[in-house]
Amino acid sequence: MKLFELLNVDFPHLEEEMSKQELNDKLKQHQKTRFQDAMLSALHRLVISKGDNASLGSYAFEIGRSF
Repeated sequence: MKLFELLNVDFPHLEEEMSKQELNDKLKQHQKTRFQDAMLSALHRLVISKGDNASLGSYAFEIGRSF
């Protein structure tokens, strides 16, 4: 399995050169996106499970505390 398949990141073609900083930036952006997706999924599950018992802000606070 290739590195870009493991990380699920689109790397440029091999002919193009990518600096270490560009690679780090791309990986950090990918990590940030996955983290945000995980937080939104957790928030969605919490709202679905608890319903209208509290405000969305309080649910978001709970998720922020846990992450």
